[in-house]
Amino acid sequence: TTMTIYSANNSTSNYMTAFQIDGSAQTIKYSGGSAPSAATGSGVDVYSLTILKTAAATYSVFGNFTNFA
Repeated sequence: TTMTIYSANNSTSNYMTAFQIDGSAQTIKYSGGSAPSAATGSGVDVYSLTILKTAAATYSVFGNFTNFA
């Protein structure tokens, strides 16, 4: 499944730092190899997550972070 999160904000400190499925923390594998370390502080930040269930209670999560100004 794919999930999209839109975050319109004016602060670089407001960004996604964790993601859980059924209360269990998930590691997001981001496009480009590294997770965002701050929001952009303007426009709309968009997180797109593709979630694959690989076994019982086991998931692979692939993410992409983009800013639209």
